[in-house]
Amino acid sequence: MVSGKLFKTAVATILSVFLLNVFINTCPPVLALPLDNPFNLLPEEDKGRVMEILSNVSIHKGEPTRETFREFWFIWEKYKRWPEADIVDLRDYLVGPGVVYNAYVWQDKLDSLLTGTPQKSTDRAKYEKRLLALGMLTREEIQEQDDEIGRIARKEILTTEDGREYIADEAGLEMVLIGLIDSNERMGRLFSKEYIEPPQQ
Repeated sequence: MVSGKLFKTAVATILSVFLLNVFINTCPPVLALPLDNPFNLLPEEDKGRVMEILSNVSIHKGEPTRETFREFWFIWEKYKRWPEADIVDLRDYLVGPGVVYNAYVWQDKLDSLLTGTPQKSTDRAKYEKRLLALGMLTREEIQEQDDEIGRIARKEILTTEDGREYIADEAGLEMVLIGLIDSNERMGRLFSKEYIEPPQQ
């Protein structure tokens, strides 16, 4: 079994990889479903650049720069106008499952560990309904998250995709959650009508 110290070290190592892989949610096979997904508007070249921008914004604290913001919206505005409501839809299609939803999930994981009772926040439940309606999340995926949160609350042994066993601890969960919150904040500045300067470090 992986000790708490090793777990925290492992989490620190995989956190940047985890956030970098957020852009997997923008890969064409995923975004081709449903047909309403605005990613389908883009030619392959623009899809690739959008994925690069999203991956950079997900992990780099200085993003989005003014130049990144301009390029991102230059791509999208070639194809249509984007009122506020459509920008919200665009965000939820492109980074809803990977960033926004995961921030809710990891907050619930931490709260469940601390209370010893599986938690589901009102915000997570509401956002699950939103992603279900968009076709970006399945009920099976929701159940998988609920099951894992239950195991965390009971302090049961978890298994990584490569077969390693560990028990989640507070420091490790907080580390991932902070990264997701920061990534979510940066995405919020990218998916806005006007450029917002990054906060001072």
